[in-house]
Amino acid sequence: MDQVIELPLDQIEVSTHNTRKDLKQGTEDATLEDLAQSIRENGLLNAITVRPKPEGGYEVIAGQRRLLAFRLLGRSHIPAVIRTNVLDEQATALSLIENMQRADMAPIDKARGFSILTERYGSVNVVSKQTGMSVSTIRKYLTLMRLPESVAAEFTVADGSASVSVAAAIATTFTDPEEMREAWDKMKGLKAGIAEQVIRNSAGNMDRLEENRLLAIEGAFDIERCGSSLATCPYVPKSARGEILRIAKEAK
Repeated sequence: MDQVIELPLDQIEVSTHNTRKDLKQGTEDATLEDLAQSIRENGLLNAITVRPKPEGGYEVIAGQRRLLAFRLLGRSHIPAVIRTNVLDEQATALSLIENMQRADMAPIDKARGFSILTERYGSVNVVSKQTGMSVSTIRKYLTLMRLPESVAAEFTVADGSASVSVAAAIATTFTDPEEMREAWDKMKGLKAGIAEQVIRNSAGNMDRLEENRLLAIEGAFDIERCGSSLATCPYVPKSARGEILRIAKEAK
């Protein structure tokens, strides 16, 4: 079991390998001030994790917001777990894992973290094992690295995974940054699933994207799907299923 000790705040720095860069992301429900108030009233529920620096002192690799909240409170010490012999890629993994588990990390920060880990480990499969995230999820986030910064900065954790899927669809369908920007603007206001369908139907052609967007606005893609069987389709009244199945059978 890791030993928790009280460390002086003036001996701790934020690690360059901390994957959470945008501290405003994930604060829609709890700001840094809210976190500080919670710590003041309830204490710190989870210690931060640090590693020793070669030149002395420590750097936090998990718990950046907690550290900043303690500084905001004017505290002098903070409970911490010291991890020795932590390599750079391990520090990045620890930071990423903690923030991913909290589900309040900026999508582009997740993408950058996965990109760093993939480069260092040389394999998405290894990154999957290190972080506990599926290979498909990691690959989806990696596609976000293709987006221009103006787009990457717009979709937030508050939008949920749906916006990540739309952004990933844009990143894998278009190659020109200006077209990515235009496609992102055109998809605003559409449901995520419909936006993805519009993007993929465009095949990377802006004229086709606009045509499909107009069709989507008119409701062309608002189709409820029955699934694999008419017999269990939730949109067909049970009283009519027998007759519909008979007609379908005769039509074959």
